[in-house]
Amino acid sequence: LYSDKSFIREKLSWILFHEMGALAPQGEFLRLNLNGQPKGLYFMVDRIDKQFLSRHRRVPGALYSVDDEYSLGDLTEQPDDLLKLYYPKQVGEKKEIGDLKAMLHELNAVPDSLFEQEAEHIFDMKSVYDWFAANILMMMGDSYNKNYYLFHDPSARVGGWVIIPWDYDQSF
Repeated sequence: LYSDKSFIREKLSWILFHEMGALAPQGEFLRLNLNGQPKGLYFMVDRIDKQFLSRHRRVPGALYSVDDEYSLGDLTEQPDDLLKLYYPKQVGEKKEIGDLKAMLHELNAVPDSLFEQEAEHIFDMKSVYDWFAANILMMMGDSYNKNYYLFHDPSARVGGWVIIPWDYDQSF
């Protein structure tokens, strides 16, 4: 909660996402004691990984994080070496990014007149709409090019890419 001096913004964010039925981490407050010495109030957030996907009854598939390190995960096509930097693969063969490249190409090559139809083919649109709606409600502007995960659900025939929100300590 380093940047959330109110100690409540991130907690409220995860409550909102869960009330919306979104695939999102949960978080709980805890008081940390180390060797019997109190170290303060902390907020423990689910790690987004293979176990997270299993707990949410998702078939493990490719999972990419888009975090603060580069802040360039804006869903545009990039050379492979940059994609590996901007979208580090958390689950699946680290070197294999063909699914990500194909999705980005599809998304960026479609004519404007067919964009909505193609987006519905690519994404689990509920995850997209939940993400946009929550970001608007929480005034969370720094999550469109970072602070999210892309999960490629191998069990989905259509709309297999799911957006999982992350790092909402600067919301509200």
